[in-house]
Amino acid sequence: MTDPSTILVTGAGGQLGRDVVLGCEAAGRTVVGLDRAGLDLCDAVAVADVMSSLRPAAVVNCAAYTAVDACESNVELAHLVNEHAIRSLAEACVSVRAHLVHVSTDYVFDGTLD
Repeated sequence: MTDPSTILVTGAGGQLGRDVVLGCEAAGRTVVGLDRAGLDLCDAVAVADVMSSLRPAAVVNCAAYTAVDACESNVELAHLVNEHAIRSLAEACVSVRAHLVHVSTDYVFDGTLD
């Protein structure tokens, strides 16, 4: 059964992730913050295992490959981290009926369909 009070924050080692963890704690929520060492989102088996174990009500994904220039020169890694890993996370969320909140920037999606 999904724990209705638990929120998992991925990318909790970064600036945004740390702030989200603090915000969840301040709101009185049970929060589990995992950085890359705690959960490598590129490892689909590890993602599924963590989700199955924690069974959070929601996941706030703050993990991403954010070095814009590096993403442009290392497209394969950018797709692995920012696309394929998130797909695995989304699938794991479905399997435990958890909501997924994925944070992005206008570098990835600027709000237009063009």
